[in-house]
Amino acid sequence: MDGPSVFGWLTSQFGTDPLAGALAPQGVGGSQGSPAARQRLERFEHTPWFQGILDTLWPAIRGAVEHELLEGSVALKLASAVPGLRFSTASLGNEPPQLHGARTVPGEQTGSMCTIFDLGFHAGSTINICIALGPVRASIRELTFRGRLCLYCVGIKPRKPVISGLRFFFTNQPTLSFQFGGLAAALPMNAEKLRMLVLKVISDKFVLPHVRSLHLDVISGAFAEAGFLPYHKLHSPAPHGLLRLCVMGLDGFPFAATHYVNLRVGSYQQATDTPAATGKQGYSGWQRDFGFVVDLLLDQDLQLELYDKDKEGLLLTTDRMLAHGSVSINELINQFRASAKSGSMPLARVEVRGTSSNQGPRAGGVVTVAGSYQPLSSAQPAQGAGQVTYLLQVIVDCVSGMNEEREKKHFSVRAQVSGATRPHSICDVSTPVRVAGRGVVANSRFLSAQVANDVLWGEVKKRIRLLYSKGGKWTPEEVSYVLPGLVAPDVAARLMKDIEKEGTGHVDADGAIEILFEQQLRLEVDDPFTQGLHIELLQEPEGYTVGVLEWTNLGWVAGLSPMEDDMQAYHLQADAASPGGGTETDCKIYLKRVLMHRRPDPPAHERGGRR
Repeated sequence: MDGPSVFGWLTSQFGTDPLAGALAPQGVGGSQGSPAARQRLERFEHTPWFQGILDTLWPAIRGAVEHELLEGSVALKLASAVPGLRFSTASLGNEPPQLHGARTVPGEQTGSMCTIFDLGFHAGSTINICIALGPVRASIRELTFRGRLCLYCVGIKPRKPVISGLRFFFTNQPTLSFQFGGLAAALPMNAEKLRMLVLKVISDKFVLPHVRSLHLDVISGAFAEAGFLPYHKLHSPAPHGLLRLCVMGLDGFPFAATHYVNLRVGSYQQATDTPAATGKQGYSGWQRDFGFVVDLLLDQDLQLELYDKDKEGLLLTTDRMLAHGSVSINELINQFRASAKSGSMPLARVEVRGTSSNQGPRAGGVVTVAGSYQPLSSAQPAQGAGQVTYLLQVIVDCVSGMNEEREKKHFSVRAQVSGATRPHSICDVSTPVRVAGRGVVANSRFLSAQVANDVLWGEVKKRIRLLYSKGGKWTPEEVSYVLPGLVAPDVAARLMKDIEKEGTGHVDADGAIEILFEQQLRLEVDDPFTQGLHIELLQEPEGYTVGVLEWTNLGWVAGLSPMEDDMQAYHLQADAASPGGGTETDCKIYLKRVLMHRRPDPPAHERGGRR
């Protein structure tokens, strides 16, 4: 929130005890068991024909999930947490997931449509997943999974293909539970730690803002068609708004100095301090700001979890979850508005339900939050808008031109806002880790009209070189005819000139070491004319800086209308001081910057505050 913090504003408006009477027992809403949440689930329709498709595709889907998720990302996390810990077997079994319902709604952008599936997976007796450390093995049993999977159709047009692209993602972090069998007690990792590790991997890959995409324009060869969908608009959609929250208190659970609340919107999570860390009695130490970017107002939730901090773990600490609950972002906004209209502070109350029998049978409580929601726009702020703050969206597409020794190494991109920043603002973020490979961008893209020429037309250039190698002279019209649907004559002429200039020293795209990120990073900016942007390409897990890119300020982007530049290539400068600083001479990162402003908070009387 601009200016004073959420808690600071509440204190100034309502005195030194802003919670007086606010936590008195009364009706609450917003948890998974609330009337509003139940009504949302009731709107899902039974779709047996979707279930039939899923049943048919399950063997292929299962193989992909086992290979990429379990044997790939999760296995790497296991080995990183405990050297030698691995999957001895990783089979999800023959029982396919169950579609409990589906609903289709218009998308939030023009020409889009969103279908949301209530997806559940209850693995039967055919599941065979075992974790091993040396000769010690523990099996996973009674595995259940539940989440809302979204199929988002982008670029609906009156031409073939009718849909330009598809996004697949979970709107919120799914729920996961299982039990250990066998010699689990002998392993240094318990079931709760493994559950959190798996959910982290799923969030980094499939939970907003992380999406998986399928570019149908490319698959159908519609490169020259009007309205070809840019890649970044498919894999990195613009966020909807910024949610500012302050956790005001907890009612219904005994006080403990080791309690804290974890807050999550999409894959991004933040946590309060424990009362012990703040040195305060009671939960007043929780009262500080949290900022969350909302991507899909249609179906995203604020998820809350009450934890007891682990003070006894030696090798791996595991905090114990005591309660959890959620409220839809729409319902949260409505509660803020209703509270403000009545002349009270903008409060919302979220019901949380206990998860441990130690707290009694299904013990419950209420977490009270205050805050605001502000939509985002990349249009220039109106004249006389007063103080305006911004969210910077950095779209990281790919990296090319890396040295041979980088192949199969792991990398991430880190973005930081330089200059003075407000406490607790989002000013330092990183992409999930990706693996460098030979020609991964060219092989996954086939062709893209939105990245620089060395990656854009790599596949077409390779085919033209093949024609040249067979001898004879070719005209641009003949090349266009031989490569139908791939390149127009004028573009073929330009590419042929590029190839003639290359001589014999060219390296095909298939031989280049590249990283495909297709990720976006979000950072809060107060003043784009005095604050800059620092980008680093890091080799993981060592954290070595391979290359850097820096802007001293963002004034040029702020002066555009709309406030965004084009997707383009930037040379990464090698960091000689870093152990990972390479000797790449042509290493490029392809990215795009978008500034979105959010309106400052309205005057207190417009928020229902006292004067």
